[in-house]
Parts: sequence; structure tokens; C-alpha cells
Amino acid sequence: MLSMSCAVHQRKYRTPTSVTVQSQLTVSDRQTISRGLAPSLSYRRIAKQLDRSVSKGSREVIRYSGRAQYPASIADEAVWDRQKRPKMCYLLTVLELRQFLAEKLSFQRSHEQISGWLKLRFSSERRLYVSHETICRSLHIQAWGVLKKELMQHLRPKRMK
Repeated sequence: MLSMSCAVHQRKYRTPTSVTVQSQLTVSDRQTISRGLAPSLSYRRIAKQLDRSVSKGSREVIRYSGRAQYPASIADEAVWDRQKRPKMCYLLTVLELRQFLAEKLSFQRSHEQISGWLKLRFSSERRLYVSHETICRSLHIQAWGVLKKELMQHLRPKRMK
């Protein structure tokens, strides 16, 4: 199950389209854990309040400094930083890959063909292997602005499936 999350988080904005897996703890779950640890409630009782497994709460507390001083806000900040959202587009970070992609697109090559050529041409460098889904997604999401709009017209399919 997936749920939508929308919260302002210290100069970062989680948009309504940001998807949070329901099994992940929310800020309010972490605050409940913190309030439960203050009067020394057991992990079992805290888990019952959250309607979660006991191991979920205990792992969370152990991961972030232990039972004596569990800081809900710091734990949530750490989770947000670890998720690294929004992720940087891979085509934006590797110039050589972007140039190769632009060259092949100008010759009317499909993203499946380009992905296959990348594996052949850069067989010794696995960091330059990119799936055809990554290429297609990077080209169709214009917000990333990785390649010019002229190159997008070279794609064979005009819309994503």
C-alpha cells in the first residue's frame, strides 16, 4: 500500500506526488515512539499504539541513538537525508553518457538500441550502463531539462506507456 505525503521539511518540500510506503514510519510515528520511551514504556506497548510490529520500533530506536535519548526530529531528518529525494538525474551527472545519447538520438535510434550500444561500447565501465527505461524516463520528463527539446523529437514513441 502507498500513501501520499505532503509536508514542509526544513527548506525542502515534499510534494503531494511524493509517495511514501505505508510501512515506513512517519514523523508522528516517531514522536509517538519518543513520547512512549520517556515514561519507559515497553517496545511492545509502543508498537501496539502505532499498530506496527515490535521490531519496527525497536530497530528505529537502536538506529538513532538508543532508548535513553531517542530524538524523533533528528531521526526524521536523518531518514529524509538518506532518501536523497529528489534524486539527481543520472544523465545529467555523466557528460560522456549525455553526449553519446544525444549523438545516437540525432540518428533516429531508439532508447532500446542506445542502451544496447552502451553495453557494447563501454563494456569495461559499468557506471555507463543505463537501461532503456532510464533513458526514456529522462527524456520524457522535461522538468529535468537534461536534453534539448529538439532531441526529444528523435524518439520513436511519442508518449510513455
